[in-house]
Amino acid sequence: MNAPIPKEEKHLIYEYIYTVNMVGILEHKKFEKYAYLIPVLRTELREIKVKMKDLKIEVEEPVQVDDWFVEYPYRAHGYHGTMRFWKFAIKLELNKRLKRYIEG
Repeated sequence: MNAPIPKEEKHLIYEYIYTVNMVGILEHKKFEKYAYLIPVLRTELREIKVKMKDLKIEVEEPVQVDDWFVEYPYRAHGYHGTMRFWKFAIKLELNKRLKRYIEG
């Protein structure tokens, strides 16, 4: 269920979720050749967190719904909501974003 929040704030939550996932993946040993991107992503993540704190938005730990989906509960302006993602859609988006970072 989505909370009634502005599009910009939903976009900020999406950016947070994708950035956290990308940092987690790049910290894995098999992606050592892309380790130079981790400080850049951590800086972006810090900026996103500051904006979220100013807007009183919190994203909780993901909840495994089943083998196919994961949910991210969040709180914004006193409302509770969740964002549900298909795992393969997250992977696809992370691949696109990684490609953009690598190509500059």
